[in-house]
Amino acid sequence: MSKLAPYLLFDDCCAEAMQSYAEALGGTSTVLLVRDSPMASSMPTNVQHKVVNAQVDCGDFVLSASDWLHPVRQPMQGNMVYVNLRGTEEQVRDWFDKLGQGADETTVEGPKKMPFGLYCSFTDRFGVCWMLIGE
Repeated sequence: MSKLAPYLLFDDCCAEAMQSYAEALGGTSTVLLVRDSPMASSMPTNVQHKVVNAQVDCGDFVLSASDWLHPVRQPMQGNMVYVNLRGTEEQVRDWFDKLGQGADETTVEGPKKMPFGLYCSFTDRFGVCWMLIGE
């Protein structure tokens, strides 16, 4: 069976973000740094501390991520991609409280009843856009 697993790119805060997500979502986090990976010898010293691969496994879904490692392109924050997470109304309220800590206040739409269920959205302190739906 196929699973959709969002992949997030961070600008040097991947390990912190993924640990925060693991705590908020009740999952387990694994983090591999460049310096501990097979590609360490082929990467410059200024990126050895960065995350080459991280995952948060929550059972029903997996978030994958890394720090930005492209040698030429630059990362750009955007608002065209959201991590859409669905659960019970109780889960949504809990996720909102935990994931929304430090969120960009201009982006926060707190939990409200909609025709399709409880809804909220925000851009978290790491620049990731979240849309939570309680069914």
